[in-house]
Amino acid sequence: MYASEIYAAAWAKGNHSLCFEMRKYADDRLLGKPFTAENPTKTKTGETLKEDSRLQDALKTLNVGAPAKSVM
Repeated sequence: MYASEIYAAAWAKGNHSLCFEMRKYADDRLLGKPFTAENPTKTKTGETLKEDSRLQDALKTLNVGAPAKSVM
């Protein structure tokens, strides 16, 4: 689904706040304002990064913090 279709559907349903946010985002990108990420320590569920099981699982998979293996 294209952004124009989403915008039209949101406008038709009266979700003007979504239309405003889409327009603001498009204007910001057009004017060269860089994307500003949200603080990663804030989550919707109130968990911290250390309590986030997805992050912990990814760290285990990547072996972050494990000693590097020698290539020789």
